[in-house]
Amino acid sequence: SFTNVIRSIGALTKINKSVVDYEMKKFKGKLQIDSKKKKIVLLLGGDSKKTTFDLKSALILAKRVTKIALNIDAQLLILNSRRTSQNISDILTNYVEKSGVDYRFFDYKKIAKEENPYLALIGVADYFIVTGDSVSMISEVCSTPRPVYIFDNAKISSKKHKKFHKSLLLGNYVRELNETVKILEDKKTKTLDETRRIAKIISQVP
Repeated sequence: SFTNVIRSIGALTKINKSVVDYEMKKFKGKLQIDSKKKKIVLLLGGDSKKTTFDLKSALILAKRVTKIALNIDAQLLILNSRRTSQNISDILTNYVEKSGVDYRFFDYKKIAKEENPYLALIGVADYFIVTGDSVSMISEVCSTPRPVYIFDNAKISSKKHKKFHKSLLLGNYVRELNETVKILEDKKTKTLDETRRIAKIISQVP
């Protein structure tokens, strides 16, 4: 029987304001943030058993985020992940470096676990750009009050991931980072808070 099954859109998250505020205080002064500029946080995934983050896609992403950052005079804050290959990180950072964009790159592989600025970056972001291969990262940033853009190309995402993206797009939780996007919209679409929604359902069970 499926009567006791609760379906969620994406992954449940532990992110809340108090956790993010704590991390922002912890990293205050360490992230070299320009308080006068809008901040674009770019979260990079990578290869998985079924998907491939190819170098051509990395270059397309680099070109798009660079153009957008220049168009809105934003600071670009890039954080890669455990699955991000060195080649992907190099393509992004080399292209952005040559463009003259004000950016910071936080390399997951060179950061101690307790010094990972992920949650602090979530707190300072004005916009999020996330690669389509990570359900968890997309779910987490969708639970914030900031606009979220998903970048997907070639074989970055599996069929399951693409179905997830479609449900978020149809639900107005995210936007696509396609070739037509020249600036990022300040207006948030909808906030995804499945943890709170499902907790409320469970609390009402007799």
